[in-house]
Amino acid sequence: MPQNVRIVTTNLDNNTTLKWDPPAGSSDSIHYQIVWRETAASDWQFSADASKYGARPGNYSVTLPVSKDNVFFGVRSCDAASHYSQAVAPVPERRQ
Repeated sequence: MPQNVRIVTTNLDNNTTLKWDPPAGSSDSIHYQIVWRETAASDWQFSADASKYGARPGNYSVTLPVSKDNVFFGVRSCDAASHYSQAVAPVPERRQ
């Protein structure tokens, strides 16, 4: 599962930036999927391949054109055989 998943809350716009760290001991063959659902839904309704939004090995960050105010997000890792991890919910990123 992705580690240290966080959501950037400093931007007051309708986009959402998510950041994460790769799983411990992972290889570059792992890719990531962003999932989200409306607050009243109990299952993930939408998904996006993180690489389509700029995520690459060494750059584990995406900005989606989805408002962070209306949905719950998760980030999950996927191996080459399409085995998905559990989605990890982000926590607010704290600026120092």
